[in-house]
Amino acid sequence: MSVEDRLAIQEAIARYSHTYDSKDADAFAQLFVEDGILEVIVPGESSPTVRLSSRAAIREWAAQRHRLNAASQARH
Repeated sequence: MSVEDRLAIQEAIARYSHTYDSKDADAFAQLFVEDGILEVIVPGESSPTVRLSSRAAIREWAAQRHRLNAASQARH
């Protein structure tokens, strides 16, 4: 893997973490292609507890999570 590829992956992870932690559902969703898939697997589980299969669904899920956790601040 090239250095450029490694840096691109690190940048994508940083943008993913920053946009989610800053509660920016629109920017978070824009990190995914239109038909992107997001799966959430919680510790101790072997299969996804959440599976979303579009940018719009990812955006709505993120916005809902941010509303539910408005009083808390996550740091990834």
